[in-house]
Amino acid sequence: MKIFNQRKTVLTFFASFLLISFVSSVAAISMHPYNEDPEKRALGNEANKKKQLVVEEKLTGDALRDKILADPQSEKNGELRFAQTCAAYCHGDKGSAGEVPLQCQVEHTPEYLFAIIAEGRRTGSKVMPSWKVSISEKERWELVAFILSLKNLPHCSE
Repeated sequence: MKIFNQRKTVLTFFASFLLISFVSSVAAISMHPYNEDPEKRALGNEANKKKQLVVEEKLTGDALRDKILADPQSEKNGELRFAQTCAAYCHGDKGSAGEVPLQCQVEHTPEYLFAIIAEGRRTGSKVMPSWKVSISEKERWELVAFILSLKNLPHCSE
């Protein structure tokens, strides 16, 4: 009985350690790595939101999609956002991990990817959260541009 209690204590400690490590990692990843000063970050975010609103008021829907997907900078912006929000726990570096890796996928349309990013989805016990509230329409299209570029990686044509 004493050995059982020792194992139980060790397992409880290990489970607690994993939970604390996971929560700490998520908190660290969600922090913006470039603006350490919270006041500057708040001011910067407000300025960016205002600029973004001006652009998004002029372009939405298909017009915004077409503009973003045609702009080569969008892929780079999407890659940065992907690394910050999608790569760490779910999709891996450049979409190389996950239930179905995103690399070399030729069947996904831009609209399908955008809808999944916006609305999320549940497949069995696997859940992709909705990003509609936390990522703007423009940024979601930039993510789509990056994900679409993953079908052109050198190893995809082999």
